[in-house]
Formats: sequence, C-alpha cells, structure tokens
Amino acid sequence: KWKTFHDFLIHYIPAIFGKEWGNIELRKPLDERHPVCVWYYHLCHYQKTHETDREVIHTAPMTGAAAAYLGLAYNLYLLAHNVRLQEVLIGRLKNPALFLGACYETYVAAAFIKAGFLIELEDESDPRQSHCEFVATYEQTGRRFSVEAKARAPGKANLMVGNQLHAALSKN
Repeated sequence: KWKTFHDFLIHYIPAIFGKEWGNIELRKPLDERHPVCVWYYHLCHYQKTHETDREVIHTAPMTGAAAAYLGLAYNLYLLAHNVRLQEVLIGRLKNPALFLGACYETYVAAAFIKAGFLIELEDESDPRQSHCEFVATYEQTGRRFSVEAKARAPGKANLMVGNQLHAALSKN
C-alpha cells in the first residue's frame, strides 16, 4: 500500500513498537497518550485534511508533529539497517519518562550514520562499568569516537548543563 517512503515510515513505528502497544495507547484520551501516539494522531488528522483521492500522491507543508514522527521513524530505520535496534532502546522509547532521552539518542546515532560513520553499540548490560551510547568510526580515516548523547532536560529553568557534561565525561 506504500506509494512513498513517507508511507513506509508512517507504518514503521507501529511495526517496531508493536500494534498491541499502539492500540492500548490510542484508546487513551489524547492528553494521556504517549508522545509518539500524539504525533501520530496529529499526522493522521493533517493527512485527512489534505487528502482528496487515495489513489493520488498528495503534498502538504510539513508540520511539527509530522516532522517529529517521521524523523523518529527514519532514525529507527537507519539504526535497524546500519547497526541493529536494541530491545532496550525500544523499551526506553515506549516509556514516557525515558522517551525524550532515548529519542534524542536515536537522533544523534542517525546523524553519525548519515555522516558516514560506522556505529558500534555499547553493551550496556554489563553493570561493572559505565558505557557511552556507541562508538563511531569514520571509515575514511579509521578514527574512533566514543559518543554519549546528552540533551538538556525539558522545563529546566536555566541553561546549566555542567552535571550532564561531567557525567558524560566520566564514562569509560
């Protein structure tokens, strides 16, 4: 049924997160749904306002919800096809309390993949030592970089990120 890559991406998140999880979320009132399901709701509503014939490919200006949903789907696609998707990451994405940090990690990893780096995910199941998110190797030079994705917490009253930087720099 996909006519465009965007059509594929719209269906990719339910395939990764699981339709059962999505159906549970979609039965909730909109203001109680997981952010991904809120984005999906707005994306579908927007599509309906611009679609006149299902047989024709339509265009419309990008919205924030559409960009967020499609961006996450593409990041997950890149991870799945260049490294692998970890069940731990998907679990963190499904958890509303951990979602923003995990979503940002997909963005950072996808940026490295798009820039031509090979990504090696760290084994975070080993509790004996700290781990960065991944090691990025630039193929042309062989240089390796340990990457720790940190984003400023939403709603924070100031721009101080010293604690996050200290935590990131203290990892192995």
